[in-house]
Amino acid sequence: MTTPASAVAFSRAVETAIDEGDLERAVDLLSEHWPRFVGLHGALVRSLLGALPRERWHADPWLVTAMASTHRTAGSADPGEAMQYFTAADLVTTADVTVVTRAAMALHRAIALRAVGWLAKADESVVNGRTLLASDRTIPGTTRRSLQVRFAMQAGILAMHLGDFDTAESELSMAAAADDADLQHEERVELLGASAFLAYCQGDLGRADALVDSARRAAGTIADAPVLLTSRHAAPALITEVLLAVERADDAGAVTILRTMRRASRRSDWELLAIQAEAGSAMLQGRFREGLELLRAMEALESEWDPAGAVRTSRLALTAGLLVRLGEVDEGQELLRTLTPTQHHVTCPALHEGRLLVQEGDFFAALRAIDECSALGDTHSSRTNVDVLLVRAAAHYGLGNTKHGDIAFDVAALLGARGGALRPFEFFPVLALEPMVVRAMDRKQPQRLHGFLHEVHARATVRSTGAWQQDELTNRERAVVDALLAGQSHGQIAAKLLLPPTSVKKYVRSIYRKLESSSRREAAQRSR
Repeated sequence: MTTPASAVAFSRAVETAIDEGDLERAVDLLSEHWPRFVGLHGALVRSLLGALPRERWHADPWLVTAMASTHRTAGSADPGEAMQYFTAADLVTTADVTVVTRAAMALHRAIALRAVGWLAKADESVVNGRTLLASDRTIPGTTRRSLQVRFAMQAGILAMHLGDFDTAESELSMAAAADDADLQHEERVELLGASAFLAYCQGDLGRADALVDSARRAAGTIADAPVLLTSRHAAPALITEVLLAVERADDAGAVTILRTMRRASRRSDWELLAIQAEAGSAMLQGRFREGLELLRAMEALESEWDPAGAVRTSRLALTAGLLVRLGEVDEGQELLRTLTPTQHHVTCPALHEGRLLVQEGDFFAALRAIDECSALGDTHSSRTNVDVLLVRAAAHYGLGNTKHGDIAFDVAALLGARGGALRPFEFFPVLALEPMVVRAMDRKQPQRLHGFLHEVHARATVRSTGAWQQDELTNRERAVVDALLAGQSHGQIAAKLLLPPTSVKKYVRSIYRKLESSSRREAAQRSR
C-alpha cells in the first residue's frame, strides 16, 4: 500500500475508498497510517473514522485507540475526552490482539494521560507497554526500536514532571540518540523542547539555547509548520525560550513569546509550566501582584494533576518569594519552611530564605539556611546555585569574612556569566549586591567577566538610585517611616498608630523590602 505523502493525500485516499464502496481498503488505510497524522490532524482522523459505518471500527481496539488519540491532539477542545475511548478500547481488546498492538495502545494511552496531568497512570501505562514489548521477541526490529524510542521519550518527560531529573536525562538522551525515522516530526520537536527545558533546569543555558533553536528549525521544515509551532508539541521549547529570557533579565524578549507560548501550551501537561514562566516574566518587570495572581491560577489547574509533581514545589517557592516582595514576610517564610527542595535543588527554597535573611542582616542564619545547598557541591543545579552563592557571599561580607565573600561572589559571577544569567543578581537586595560588585570589579578577573560585571553594576546602580521601579509604600507604611525618621521605637510607633507590636514589625519588614534596605538608616535615606 502506497504511503500517503501528506494529510491531504491521506484524507483523499480514505475518502476515495469509502466513495468506491471499498470499506476494507479504507479501514486498512486508517489502521496503518493514523499514528502518522493524528498528532497534528486529529480532527481529520476523527472525521475519517466518523465517515465509516460504526460497526467497521467500534469493535476494533486499534481504531478505537485512534479515535481516543484524536482528542489529545493539536486543536482538541478537551484532551480528557480521550479517556472514554481508551476505556472502550480495553473492553473490545481480546486475546487475539497482537502484543505489538497492545504495546502501541499503551503508548498512546500514556501520551493522553500525560496531556491531562494524570502522571502516575501515564507512568503505569509506559511500564505496561514496555513490559509487553519485552515479552515478544518476534516483533520486527524497526517496529520494536520505534516503540522503544517513543516509550523512552514519554518516560523522560514524565520523570521531568515528577522531579526525577536524573531519570529524565537518561531517558530523553536515549530517545534523542535515535534515528529521525523512529519519531513523528512533531514528537521530535517536543523531544527537543523537553530536553531544552531540562538543560535550563540544570543550569546549562547554552545547551538549552541550542536545543530551542533545533526545535524551531525542526518545526519550520514541514508544510504543517504553522500548526506545529502553535501546538503542544512546540510548548516546551517556547516555555524554555521565555525562561531563558527571564534568566537573562530580557523582559522584552520574554514578552514577544508569551502569546504563542500560551496558545501552544493550553490544555496540555505543559500549561502549568507556561503559567509559571509568565509569572517569572511579570516578576522581572516588577509586576509582583500580577505574578501572584498567575501562580494562583496555576494552583487551580494543578489540583487536577495526580500527582502534582515538581511543579507544585516550584510554584510554592515562587509564591513565597512574591509574598515577601509584597510585604507578607511572615506568610512567605512560613510557606518556605514547608517546602522540600527538588532533586539537585532545581527548585531551591533555601535561596529565598537566605536572601531574606541577608536583607534583614541576620548573616549567621543566612549561612545556616543554605547549609544543605553547600553540602551538595557541584551536584547542585548551577542555575539556582548562583543565587545560593550570592547569599553566601553577602553573609560572609556581613560577618567580616571578606576573603570567603570574594570567593563566593567570584564563583557566582563566573556561573552567571557563562550563560548570561542576570536574574539572580537582579533579584538580590541591591544594598548588599552593590558593594560586592564593586569589590569584584577592583580585583583581577578573567576577561570574559569584565563585561558581565559592568552590566551587573550598571543595573544595580539604576536600582540603588531609585530609577528602577520600586513598590510604592502604602499610607500606613509611610506613617511608620515618618515615625522611624523621628527616632521612635517599635513600641512607641505601635502606641501612636494604635497597632499591635507584631503589626509594626511586619510593616517595618515590608518597608525594608520595598526600599531594599536592611536598617532604619538606609530605609530613611531611600524614602526621601
